[in-house]
Amino acid sequence: MRRIEKVLLVLGILSLVVLALPDLGMLAAMTIIGLPLAIAYWAIPAIFLVTLVAYLIHRVLPLSGKLAVTASVVLAVAALALPPFVLNSAIHRQAASFAAGDLNKLSLPLTAHSIASREKFRFRKGATKCDGFCLHSLLTGTAKRFLVAHSDTPYGEVSPDQDAIAFQLERRQDCPPVSFKSGAHTLSFRRVNASTVRAADPVETLKLRISNGECLVSAPAKLGDADLVVSRGKVSTGVSRYAGTGFSLNLDTIAASRISVHEKKDGTSFGETFRQTQVQYRPFGWFMLPAPD
Repeated sequence: MRRIEKVLLVLGILSLVVLALPDLGMLAAMTIIGLPLAIAYWAIPAIFLVTLVAYLIHRVLPLSGKLAVTASVVLAVAALALPPFVLNSAIHRQAASFAAGDLNKLSLPLTAHSIASREKFRFRKGATKCDGFCLHSLLTGTAKRFLVAHSDTPYGEVSPDQDAIAFQLERRQDCPPVSFKSGAHTLSFRRVNASTVRAADPVETLKLRISNGECLVSAPAKLGDADLVVSRGKVSTGVSRYAGTGFSLNLDTIAASRISVHEKKDGTSFGETFRQTQVQYRPFGWFMLPAPD
């Protein structure tokens, strides 16, 4: 067995150990002296693959000597860089396609008196289904009436016949009970000409309003009753880097969330006037190399 083949055999065995027991490197990394050893330990699988590919290329190259070795290493690196380049190009195009239809045709200031929020809500049992957006809009007077509509696909077309719950502030002798988790809807606002922020808790403000006889009341409604519909939701969830799914060339890591605004055009139908899509994704590294997870 030639020397290079013995080296490959040793590197191959060590690579299996590293991939099976990556935490051994953490033990060495806990000390400053052992950190270089940990880095070298984790790099063994990558070194093995580069060496193996270079060796296979060297065997078929019609060259010899140092030129053959240099050419083999360069071609091995290029071969390992090509797959990520091709795959990342497709990932970049797909990620860009999610935001390709973004637009901003909003006419400010908004004049809508009735605003609706459409998204996939998750309210705890018994909670009042008026979220932070709903509370802030009503308490600040931005909306006289706020509609909440649940949708599993809030990025689709607006259906005027969709069921909703309409909330509004109304003076009454006795207020209906409400249930909110204190602090759950707090918003932070940056102070003018200052680096500090102030927090606004609409739940506490609502309690003061209720104590003064101004109640939060609700009633069944239709999404078409709103002048403006704000939709928020995930277009693509992707796979988290911490999902523990292992290596896959087809792993979808693109996560896209979207906010869109539809305004009533002719009294019945809605037209989209704003769309903003936030896209996050994790492309492949520069080289297709194994690494401990």
